[in-house]
Amino acid sequence: MGRTIVKPFFFTFLLFAAAVFSTCKKPVQTAPARPSGPGYLGILYVPNSDGLRILRVYPESPATRAGLAVGDTITAVEGQSALRLGDFRARIRARREGEKVNLDIMSVSGARRKVVATINEIPSALDASY
Repeated sequence: MGRTIVKPFFFTFLLFAAAVFSTCKKPVQTAPARPSGPGYLGILYVPNSDGLRILRVYPESPATRAGLAVGDTITAVEGQSALRLGDFRARIRARREGEKVNLDIMSVSGARRKVVATINEIPSALDASY
């Protein structure tokens, strides 16, 4: 009598285990993402009444490649006002290498233009506060 009870239970268990294991999928193995540091534009700036006035443009920086110059004022980033230092810094740092950012610029002469800068990581030789 004990054998007749064990057999159905054993076969039920095997069917259950087979069903569970057949639905389990192997996890997809992907290469680990390359860590990326905060975004870097390559300028020093101060606030003024129109936005952020550029005091320095670092050589070979995204700002240099985008055509930004000392004296230019960044009036907007992605269409949003660039009047606060912290907001501007956060918007740039949130970007990763290779991402593009749209900037509205007012030159010293008052001429307005739009530029697109491609963000880089902060060079290791520079302090992360830039």
